[in-house]
Amino acid sequence: MSVLICAVPISAEESHPTLTEQKVAAVLVDKATGETIDIDITPVAKGMRSGIEASDSYEVRVALPRDGIQPRGSDTSTDQDGYYSVTGSLTITYDRALDSHNNYSYKLTKVNGSWKITDDGVKLSNRDVSWQCSSFSPRVVQEGHKSPTSNTYSYNTGFTKYIGEYDMNAWVGATSLVDISKGARSWELQVTVNKVYNSTRSVAR
Repeated sequence: MSVLICAVPISAEESHPTLTEQKVAAVLVDKATGETIDIDITPVAKGMRSGIEASDSYEVRVALPRDGIQPRGSDTSTDQDGYYSVTGSLTITYDRALDSHNNYSYKLTKVNGSWKITDDGVKLSNRDVSWQCSSFSPRVVQEGHKSPTSNTYSYNTGFTKYIGEYDMNAWVGATSLVDISKGARSWELQVTVNKVYNSTRSVAR
């Protein structure tokens, strides 16, 4: 999306390396041209809820561009519709444990979120949510993937193992993808929220 903002599921074919180097990020991709823009993402809630359980929640609001994606910081007064077309949220819930060296380990327990249309001319499709709680060393693979059929979703992960924040290629978090169309144009909105991310994987769909 070329974006006016307050403010990723991952299958396997088209790579989006723009999301691989940040713990928390949102990106809008023009489906026709491949142009991308980083979107500011706003924390909604963060911190302990009860005992060892905590959650991190983020929101993004997007105003669709009129004439292509503009770089961050550009004058958006003439290139956008002037109002938000879609809002999205993504929340990860996790348990955490502190070891004898005062390092944290995390177990991802739940992923939930939503998309909301605030522009009658917009349609959403190809919803996709994926999550990871994995590391290369020690070797732990825990991952999940769903394709929501509505604009609200909530999934328990069922994971049983903790991942240390300094484990090699540790990845604890989730990504949501959704296609946004208006008229003849379409974009893919990618949102990723990671508690731990020191991997070099690329995001694909």
